[in-house]
Amino acid sequence: GCVLMVLMVRFFPAHLKATPARGLIMGLGLVARTAFLFFPPNTDIYRYIWEGAVQNHGFNPYLSPPSDPALAFLAEGDLNLIWHGLNHKEFTALYPPAAQMLFRLLAWVSPTAVFFKAVFLLFDIGVMAVLAALLRVRRLPAGRLLLYAGNPLVIVFVSGEGHLDVLQIFFLFLGLFFLVRGRRAGGCFSLGLAVMCKYTAAAAIPFFWSRHARLG
Repeated sequence: GCVLMVLMVRFFPAHLKATPARGLIMGLGLVARTAFLFFPPNTDIYRYIWEGAVQNHGFNPYLSPPSDPALAFLAEGDLNLIWHGLNHKEFTALYPPAAQMLFRLLAWVSPTAVFFKAVFLLFDIGVMAVLAALLRVRRLPAGRLLLYAGNPLVIVFVSGEGHLDVLQIFFLFLGLFFLVRGRRAGGCFSLGLAVMCKYTAAAAIPFFWSRHARLG
């Protein structure tokens, strides 16, 4: 799949103007992601649903693990299938606050794997849009957007398995876009949101911290 992706980038029609080229690539990316929406999810997504639902019932997932007897009414009730899909039921929550806030909102709307994955898919489309804007600002070929839009690992990992890493990626790239545009405050704020979605985004802090952190 990755080999085909590289070939698509290499032989992408050079005669297409930038705007229709970006639209075509994003359309293909959306079709591919939608096709994987009903792919069997990873068990991590059951943790997202559970921790969101726990918050909506007045409990703190950082204090109460799924195995807590106080949560038995949830485990034996409407969230029984979700509870059985959890790994490491003895562990409390590990995901950062921004992710937990989103889990709570999504679980309040619909505590289902398909709904969570559909929202993650929207964030993934957002990533493609930000990358397309970055390519336009840097005056780089639109075909390079295929390196993300047509990446099989991204498609399976986000739309297929439903991992939350796309939240981190969206805010990280949004921060980079702000830096390119000379909006340092917006860039650092977006980086903060990325870290509060998943702590590994903190690895980018030195690049945002530099006085010369402007990519344009």
